[in-house]
Amino acid sequence: MEDRKSNNRFRITSIIIAAVMGLIIIVSLGIMPSISQSVSANPGPWEDFLAQMTFTKEPDNPLMEPTLAWESDEIGDYTVLEEATRLNLYYTGFNYDTGGGPVNGIGLATSPLAYPPTVWTKHSQIFAPNATPAQWDSGFVRLGTVFKVSSTYYMYYTGTPDPGFAGGAKIGLATSSDGENFTAYASNPVLTISGAETYVEDPAVIRMDATHWYMYYSYRQGGNVLPGIRVATSTDGITWTKVGDVLALGTYPAWDSQYIEHSNVYYIESHYVLLYEGYGGSGLRPWQIGLAYSTDPLATFTKFTGNPILSPSEKGGTFDEYHVDTASFFYKSGVWYMFFGGGDSYNYGPSRWAMGIAYSPGGTPASTPPSTYIWNASAPGDADVAGNWLPVGLPKNTDNIVFNSTSTFTCTFDLLGRFGSITMSPGAGIVYLATSFWVGEFHFNGGTLQTTLGLMIVSENFTRTNGTLSSGYFNVLMANKGGIFDTGPGAGDTFNAGYLNFKHNTTIEGDWARSQGWLIIQAGATVSIASGSHLVWDTWTGSWENLGTITGPGEFVYSVYTDVASFALSGVITAPVEFSNHPSMAANRTVTLASNTIFLSSILVKSGIGANTKTITLDLSISNYTLTADGITIGTLGAINSRSSWITDSGDWDSSDGSFTQGSSKLYMTGGRSGNTLAAWSAVANGSLTFTIPNLEEGAMYGVLVDGQRKYTFTANASNSISFTYSGPWSEHQFKVIETVLTQQVSVLVNLVFLIFAVGIIVGVVAEGTNSLRKMQMRTTEQMMKSLLTMVIYIVIGMASLGVMYSMV
Repeated sequence: MEDRKSNNRFRITSIIIAAVMGLIIIVSLGIMPSISQSVSANPGPWEDFLAQMTFTKEPDNPLMEPTLAWESDEIGDYTVLEEATRLNLYYTGFNYDTGGGPVNGIGLATSPLAYPPTVWTKHSQIFAPNATPAQWDSGFVRLGTVFKVSSTYYMYYTGTPDPGFAGGAKIGLATSSDGENFTAYASNPVLTISGAETYVEDPAVIRMDATHWYMYYSYRQGGNVLPGIRVATSTDGITWTKVGDVLALGTYPAWDSQYIEHSNVYYIESHYVLLYEGYGGSGLRPWQIGLAYSTDPLATFTKFTGNPILSPSEKGGTFDEYHVDTASFFYKSGVWYMFFGGGDSYNYGPSRWAMGIAYSPGGTPASTPPSTYIWNASAPGDADVAGNWLPVGLPKNTDNIVFNSTSTFTCTFDLLGRFGSITMSPGAGIVYLATSFWVGEFHFNGGTLQTTLGLMIVSENFTRTNGTLSSGYFNVLMANKGGIFDTGPGAGDTFNAGYLNFKHNTTIEGDWARSQGWLIIQAGATVSIASGSHLVWDTWTGSWENLGTITGPGEFVYSVYTDVASFALSGVITAPVEFSNHPSMAANRTVTLASNTIFLSSILVKSGIGANTKTITLDLSISNYTLTADGITIGTLGAINSRSSWITDSGDWDSSDGSFTQGSSKLYMTGGRSGNTLAAWSAVANGSLTFTIPNLEEGAMYGVLVDGQRKYTFTANASNSISFTYSGPWSEHQFKVIETVLTQQVSVLVNLVFLIFAVGIIVGVVAEGTNSLRKMQMRTTEQMMKSLLTMVIYIVIGMASLGVMYSMV
């Protein structure tokens, strides 16, 4: 026994060792990637998006060099704004050769609206250090960010009290009405040092709406080191509250392991993106450019795994041989334009910094910081009137639009654009859609929506909780990427769209999503109907086309308004399908099956919604067509006229509440298969119903159990099927088809043996009885009892043999 246990332990140990060695070999050969390789090889959708940014430098770089007296050594810190007739490029300039310290300021250059923007014309110096001595910004000023809100330009900048960068740095604000003449805010600076900070500088500011402003700034502490980037928040752009660090140094010898500074911030595809510069302190490439991102403006940013995205050329005689820095993004017509500074000397100071540009096709446009506009009309009016909005102006691409109790006057929405979101809150008035437009999300929580033929293209989610759809064709194209179309609880039949078009994957939630005209599921799209929800298409007008997939567990409802002379299922439908009447169906209707139709789930044919007492008939009037489903129910006032077609049902059958005309058709019940159970289903019906069970073996014998009891025994015919008719009494019955052990030939032979045996037993009984009567006078009582007992045994064996034979029949 101990030897056996020892052998078993040896076998188990050997298997484990072999498996471990095999795994080691696989990993060493590179067949199975390590965990770190898997992470880097599959960085996720956002990393995939950033990986599209592969920048190529303009061959004619540099496009702008330091040529004016006040900026003869260095230009940098770029910000680009697109205006109506030109591009504005804001930048910082330095002249280090003056005896009393650098001459410095902020300048403006412009370019025609031609792409790529390679021709730039310098204007005058538009902002200079404070002329009053010993002020916080009388030493030099350095550009941080410029952006425009309505008609006001905001410029955030760094200032120092000393031209030699002594005395610390703070952040200030200046504004302009024309983009050229800026006035410093009277209560500057707006952000100062605190704690261990000795400098705060390089402000990158993004305004998300009127009360959400975020400033990302560099800082210095302890030996002038630049350890990272921090964020502060504001509700007005003037009073700022510091939050903390969002980006830290890399681990040595990473490219950004020594210093991080000067960032620009963008809002791209629901992400906050920092374009920043880093210094590694090793080799001949000290300053390079990278990206970091976060969906939360106050959380730690994630560095792009493909960093750095722009590096020095390392080619002698080029303007960016040793450094690239202070970059800015700009997006136009499918191309990213990066404006960056380049240095031609290993040491930062002696470099003569100029501006270059690099291009990257592809990706998604950088979203300008969205604003929120609230309907504020004092009378019914149009959305394209600036005075009807708060703040005054017109909503633009990516902006958010709100209708609430601020104004209950009707809005005729005639704006074209791609808006971030539209929210109709409780207390809102009437919004009349008079045009077609794109919107990221539409939140229908109150008010009344009216339209005629306006088209709303929703790129993310459509949700409804309490809004009223008044009249007309409400047309929606769900051109989203994994969005939700939620018609709201209790919406019932009141939510009627004229046109529903699903371009990408969408989840249907709420009660009813009904299209009274066109219903289209485009190729590659999957529409998932949530439990308890319905996607409905009316046969009232228009048509439907499914080139994608419709899945459950909710129902796809084919709402019958008029007769349907030709019904052909298209695409893939794995959701339960219901043929139901439109609430306004005026007469009994018929849906004619036009071709072989396979439903991958159950179907329900019903009528009688509400007070409507009209019937729906699913008519398989064309012979030799097939209808296949996983469970078929004929509901109240529903009917199936099978005629001479075939119906294959792999689930349950229920025709108890409706009408089923079988005619000469065949009703195949395949059910579920397990072990020797070849088909199992439950059925409820009215009248007699003939079931055919296909896919059997010709000549084999099968038994049919009804509610667990053997009811029928059949031999499969040449069509490899058996058929039986069940006519009641009807309630719900469980049917099961099993395969018997013996074939027909063996069964006949066995029955013959039992018959011969039974006849022999009877002959023996008769012979024994005759012999006993003849010799009765010669037998004792004991002999008589033995003879009687023998006869009884013969009789029992004979009856048992006949019973076995009968049971096999």
